[in-house]
Amino acid sequence: MKQGAGYRVEPTEEGFAILKSERDDAAAFDQLVREVLSSAGREFVALPRQDAGAGYDGVFILPFD
Repeated sequence: MKQGAGYRVEPTEEGFAILKSERDDAAAFDQLVREVLSSAGREFVALPRQDAGAGYDGVFILPFD
């Protein structure tokens, strides 16, 4: 996955994380996380992380090998 204007992608030991950047539109990032969650299944699991408010600040992607 490529980095976008409103988020950054960071590698982890198990996969990667999509993290909201400070200048991101919170509603747009929340929608991105919901789309990732709905796409999870046979190829990967998605673990969302909520921020202090009601939205998301990241989602961790763990691919199945």
